Formats: sequence, structure tokens, C-alpha cells
Amino acid sequence: MAGIVRFRRYRPLLLLAVITVVVFIHFTSFKDTSASFSVDPLKPHPETTLDQKPVGEQKPKPPPVVPTPPIEKPSPKPHTQATASSKDLKPSKSSVNASVPSKHTVKEFAAPTIPSVKHHDHSTETAKAIPATEDDRWVKSPEHFPVPSESIIPLPTPQTGRIPQIQASFGTESETKRRVRIERLEAVKDAFKRSWSGYKEYAWGHDELMPVSKYFKDPFGGWGATLVDSLDTLWIMGMEDEFIEAVDEVANIDFTTTSMASIPVFETVIRYLGGLIAAYDVSGAKHQSLLTKAIELGDMIYGAFDTPNRMPVLHWGFRPRQTAVEVRADIRSVSAELGSLTVEFTRLAQITGNSTYYDAVQRITNALEESQNESNLPGMWPMIIDASGCKVVRPSPQQRSVAPAAPLLKDGTHAVNKPGGEKTGGVSVVGKEREKRAERDTRTATAKGGQTGAKAPEALATCLPQGLTNPSYQREEKFTLGGMADSLYEYLIKEYILLGGKNQYKRMYEAVVEVAKEYLFYRPYAAGDPDILLTGNVLVSPGVEPRFDGDTGHLSCFVGGMLALGARALDRDDDLKLAAKITDGCVWAYGAFPTGIMPEWFRVAPCNKTATECRFDTELYHDMLVPDYLRPTKLSTVEPHQHPKRAPTEAPKSVSEIAHNIISAEGLPSGFTMIGDRRYILRPEAIESVFIMYRVSADSKWQDKGWKMFESIVNATQTEVAYSAIADVTRARGDPQFLQLDSQESFFNAETLKLTPVHKILTATILTHLRYFYLLFSDPGLISLDEYVFNTEAHPLAQPKKKST
Repeated sequence: MAGIVRFRRYRPLLLLAVITVVVFIHFTSFKDTSASFSVDPLKPHPETTLDQKPVGEQKPKPPPVVPTPPIEKPSPKPHTQATASSKDLKPSKSSVNASVPSKHTVKEFAAPTIPSVKHHDHSTETAKAIPATEDDRWVKSPEHFPVPSESIIPLPTPQTGRIPQIQASFGTESETKRRVRIERLEAVKDAFKRSWSGYKEYAWGHDELMPVSKYFKDPFGGWGATLVDSLDTLWIMGMEDEFIEAVDEVANIDFTTTSMASIPVFETVIRYLGGLIAAYDVSGAKHQSLLTKAIELGDMIYGAFDTPNRMPVLHWGFRPRQTAVEVRADIRSVSAELGSLTVEFTRLAQITGNSTYYDAVQRITNALEESQNESNLPGMWPMIIDASGCKVVRPSPQQRSVAPAAPLLKDGTHAVNKPGGEKTGGVSVVGKEREKRAERDTRTATAKGGQTGAKAPEALATCLPQGLTNPSYQREEKFTLGGMADSLYEYLIKEYILLGGKNQYKRMYEAVVEVAKEYLFYRPYAAGDPDILLTGNVLVSPGVEPRFDGDTGHLSCFVGGMLALGARALDRDDDLKLAAKITDGCVWAYGAFPTGIMPEWFRVAPCNKTATECRFDTELYHDMLVPDYLRPTKLSTVEPHQHPKRAPTEAPKSVSEIAHNIISAEGLPSGFTMIGDRRYILRPEAIESVFIMYRVSADSKWQDKGWKMFESIVNATQTEVAYSAIADVTRARGDPQFLQLDSQESFFNAETLKLTPVHKILTATILTHLRYFYLLFSDPGLISLDEYVFNTEAHPLAQPKKKST
């Protein structure tokens, strides 16, 4: 009886417990079913590694989202000089190889390895892999914005004798010098062979070798970037059997499919199109399969120019479902990517006689010329350009209450469906469903027009045509000859030479050089008072005086070679002295570090240009090195997070003591105030300028400088099977903190090794780099600067006035 009473007493508590359990189970079940709702999953945060640091230039901040009005069909103005028939001017229809390499036959691709560094650091944009099916292959389709045949800009005929001799006249070589040169030449060839062997064994048919892990990666479409980059090097070095083997493999490349959602147009053009054309040229135009592949690729990339203003989409999706929509060029186009397509497409037009290829890139040049003096630093272009051709104009408050004849669509910021040729009220109407919606909204607005107090649809933004300009969101522009702008300027003088002397390119180039002389070149302030020059940057905001920035690095080292070519081709003798000083500046930076190699980018204390004002003073250098927040009077306010390496544990008593601590902690050579990126990723720009200086001067001192650079590179980068990038040039081999990165850029084989020789070394990214090294020690008649123009990936393209050899 007592038990029953006790049970009744606790019955409410038991009931409450049961209810609690039921509610808990219910909500747990609800939580478990939340996965069935459409919720965007959080993207995983990418792991940070040494191989993923930004190089030289920081990625620009994304602009605010600005709705762009739909695309209207432009009415291209006819080009009065066009004489060729439309039949001759259409891109050629080359048959696509039906056989697909085994690595492309799978229906779904794994996510590709995204490169940490592009050749010229023009973009950090990447694309996720998407499933590949037969419907995803590129096919030639009608253009949305075709250029009428009468508007095609014809390829100009080179003017014989317009360009003077560029290479120096070399005298008789002594037997001693010849023996040294040949030994170095063979050493470079040995390096290339080792690198090529590593690529063949571990990465054959893929883009790049990973020389430490002995694996491969495919950051450039997976079409075999190193394979194509190395073709001309194989021929130049006399490796004909290997060349034929590589040509046979190239014939199997299927450019119609890739695992990437979009392809980088600039990288594809300089590596693949440039590599194919160069191999065709240097081998005497005997291998038709190379030209066939070049035409196939050129026709495909031509689709990237199908925009209202014919400016290319620089990250282009070529699948049918992507090309079915109309697109604009990007409002944040990298200037180097936009302006560095001319040389390759012009040479393809010269070989094929098809002016369509030339027309595509000449329109970019015309647009650049129109905007050259409209920037905030007249004569140069900002690093980022709005190439969309669309100035978004928003209605005033009064206009917003006025209904347009047909509403402008809010969706489709940069891509809209094809309108099928119909227009309503001057506005392209997009898609069948949207056509119905526009018609319904128009009828509704008309019906309500007579009703008192009826609210009319708001007028939306419209698009006014504009040329190349500064992005509207960008308040400060950066002007530089370095990364993200470099090859734009390089190609002005090279296109001038390739075309046999077109005055337009001469005018544009000379304007750039005069601005660079005034604003960008500076003498470093360092021990020994070196009489050299480096190249900096200028930052400009509207209404503010230009602000100089002394950051420099590998990507600016091409400037010496560019000035040397311009000096010879345009009879600008004074520029040759500048070219020598800038090239020596890069050689000096190589020798300043324990590895004998310069870092990716760094900052040096600048001094005035006259020799008397550049006398080095240690105290003054220390004063320039120490920032305000670390000075003795400011130490009490320093927080460790401001600069972990520079925040002292105990406050020094003088600026000199602080400076010594910074120099020791950061491994700064004399004159250097910061090392922004300590890596060396097998860059070729410095040796490129050394090679050109040797060829235009016939001075063997440049060979000696190049040889010293080569030995340093080999010593620091060699691995068991090839060559690898290194993490820190201030740490020599043998240092506990010396680290090789598992990366070998394809331009190492294509560019770096072309210019000088070296002892037996190991790598596979050295292939492009070795071309320059090899040519530095070759007979000067091999790939003469009077017969070839090098593209920015070091591929020699034959000048039409000379016969290919």
C-alpha cells in the first residue's frame, strides 16, 4: 500500500520525464532531416602551403556587384582598307583529331591541381573541375557578334629594310673562348636532357612535373604544357629523335576538352599556340601536324573574342552550353593578359594568310592606343582594366518612375541568353520565357496607364558604350612594368619588329619608355654605390600626386632586354645604356643572396639618380630601414601583432640597434629593406635580358654573368630527377631551413635553359628556362634576333622577312 502511495506521489514527475524524452526525440529527428533542405554547404578552407603564397602582386580586391544591362548587338563599322574576300577571312576549319588520349577518355575528371603561380602572375583566378561528357567538347558554332568580312583589318605587308640590324656583328672567336663556350653549351644541354628525362618518366603528356614527389600536375588544361613548351628547345639543341617523338605525341592532344571549367586564354596562347608555331618555324615548316594543331587551337581561342566590343574573355568557357550565351569581357581584366596576344596571333596570320587572326588582336591594340593618354598616368595603362565596353548608367529618381518600352532584365550580370535577333524598344530581349515576361509586363503597364494612381514599372540601368578604362570601383591605380602588366609593354616593340615596322606600335612603345624613365626607374641605395637601376611602380589616385613604390622582383627583369631591342630597332642609342644598367640591377640582386639567386619580389632603399647623392651612408640606410612604430620613442606603443618578426622582446636604445636586429632576423643584404616573397620558382626574365644584352653588344662579359647565374640555379634547384623551386633564397643548400618546393614550372625548360649552359643537373621545370641559357652560349647565328622574335614564353617566332632556318 505504501508503494502505491509513493508511485502516485511521483506520477507527475514521471509524466514530465516522458514528455521531455518525446520532445527531445522529435527535435533530434527534425535536426537529422535538415540535410534534405537545399542549403549551400560551406566551402572548405584551402590549406596554406609555401607553394600557395602570392608572388609579386597581390590579388586585386573583388569589385562590388554591379548589375550589367543586357547586351545589345553592335553595328561594326566597316574597315575601309579591307580587301580580302570573306571566304579567305573566316577562321579555317581544321578537323579535330577523333582519337582522344587515354587520360581524356574518362567521363569525369578529378579536380586538377591549381597552380600556385602563373608565369607572369597575371591572375590568381582558378576554376573547379566539372564532369566532362561528349556534349562538353568544344565545337565551332555561329558567333553572336561576328565581324563582317568588309570590316576585317587586313594583315599589313612588312616593309623591307624598315628595321635596322638588331644583333651586333661578332668578330672572330679565339680558340680559348670557343672551348669555354662549348663546355658551357654542353653543360646546359646535359641539364636539359636530365630535365627532359624526368618529365618523360614521371609526367609524360601532362602539364608539369613535380620533381620532388616524382608526380605530375595539370594546371594548364592538361594538354601537356611542358611537352609543347619544349618542342623548339629539342630542335634547337639538335635532339631530333626526341623532337619527332614529341611531335607524334602532340598530334594526339585533344584541345576540344579539358577538366577545367574555363581556360586561361593568355597562358594557353603563350604556351601552346606560341610553342606550336615556334616549333613549326624553327624546324623549317616541315611538320604540318604542328601547324594543323596551331590552327585548331587558334580557331578555338578565337571564340573568346566573341563579345560586343570584340575584347576577349580572358578566362573562357568553351563548352557548347557556355558558348551558347552572349558574354562581355571582364570589368577587371589584367592588362598583361589583354595586351599579350598579338605576337602569336599575328604570326599565325602570317603563316596561314588568314587576316582574321590578326584582326582579333589588332582591335585590342587600337583600343589600347585610344586609352593610352586617358589614364591617370598618361602614356601607360593601369594594371587592371575595365574591358567590358559597358558604362552602366542608372536612372535619376525622376526617371525611375517612367516605364520603359520594354523592361531591362535584372539577371544575367555578365552573360545572357541569345535573343534570337529580336529587339523591343532598342533593348535585346533574352530567352523565350523572358520574352513572354517582357510582353506581359508591357501589356500590364499599358493597361494600367489610364488608371489613376497606377504605379509604373521602374526604369532600370542602361549600358553606354565605352572604351578601355579604369574599373569604376577602383580608386587607386597601379602602374608598373612588373607582374600583371609586363608583357603588354614587351609586346609593343616585339610586334613592331614582327610586322616589319608598323608606326602605331613605335608611337605606343616610345610613349611608355618616356613615362618609365620619369617615374619608374630608380637607383638602389646600397653599400658599394652600385651604378645600376631597378624598376619600381607608381600608385595614382584622382587629384593626388603620383606615389612611388620601390617594390621590384623577377617579373620586372625583362625590361633590360625590352629596352635593348627597342634601342636597336628604333635607333634609340641612349636606351641601350639604360638597358645595361637595368639588366645589371637584376644580376646584382642575384649576387646579393646566399644562394646566388634573387627572390620573387623585394624592396630596396631608393636614392636620387646622381652619383654624388647616392653615396652610401650606413646611418642613413638604417634610418630608412626602421619604420616609425619601431623607433625608440614609439616602442611603448608597439603591439606584437603589428609585425611579429620586428617586434623586439627588449626595447633597443637606438635606431642602429633596431636596424641590426631587423637585418639579422630577416636576412637582408645591404640596401634591401624588405623581402616580400623569398621563393625562387625558376623564373627566366633575368637571364632573358642577359641573353639579349649579349646578342646586341657582342660583349662576352654577359656570358660570364649568365654562367654564374646558371651555376647558382643548378646548385640550389637540382633534385633527383629534375629541378625544383626553392622556398627561401636566403637559405643556401646545407642550411637546416633550406627547402625545395615540389614544383617545376614548364617555363623553366622553355625559357630559362635556352640561354646558358651548366654542369649536370636534375629537374624538369628547367626546360623552358634552359632555352635562353643554351642560346647565350651557342653560335650567335643560331636563332638570330634579326630573324626571330621571342614571345613572352621564350618561343622564337620567325620574322616573315626572313626565311625560317
